[in-house]
Amino acid sequence: MDSFGKRLKQKRESAGYTQDHLAQLLGKAGKQVVSQWERDVTEPSIQDVKKLAHALGTTVSHLIEGEAEGEANAPQGDYTLVKTDELLELKDKLIKYQEKEISELQKQNENLKNIEVVRTDT
Repeated sequence: MDSFGKRLKQKRESAGYTQDHLAQLLGKAGKQVVSQWERDVTEPSIQDVKKLAHALGTTVSHLIEGEAEGEANAPQGDYTLVKTDELLELKDKLIKYQEKEISELQKQNENLKNIEVVRTDT
């Protein structure tokens, strides 16, 4: 299994960043810090790992544990992943359905009021 440093270097190179540029993104003084991380000489703080994951478009779990990206965020149990645009479309359909149901219930309520008025008049 690859080390943290190897995964970090691979993600940095895939992103097209130099060590110096990545250090600047993290607010570090120079590329030596990133170089030491990549060579597993030192380890970053958890705050820096979070920043690294964000800057490199990956997960903390991937950098630390080597988990396949997406595994850490995958839901456990009987879930189905839905694309955002599909979810928004489903939400809109649900709202229209609920509006129709509310309208029908309001009509039924008005009909019941009319029936009660007739009964009290007799």
